[in-house]
Amino acid sequence: MMNVTGELLSKMSMEDLDKLFQQMKHPTQEQKESAWKKMDTGIYDGQGNIIGDRCSEEDAYIE
Repeated sequence: MMNVTGELLSKMSMEDLDKLFQQMKHPTQEQKESAWKKMDTGIYDGQGNIIGDRCSEEDAYIE
């Protein structure tokens, strides 16, 4: 599978996006849980300073 940039995605038709989605490998539950632990759930102000957190416990993520 090729690397797809945001710019390329923005130029793709709905049909092309659907084809790309169908080709994607779906992550395992273990991969999802690993990613959830690394997610940045912070809330930032206009200057980029963290001012809060939307989710403080990893087990609060709902699939």
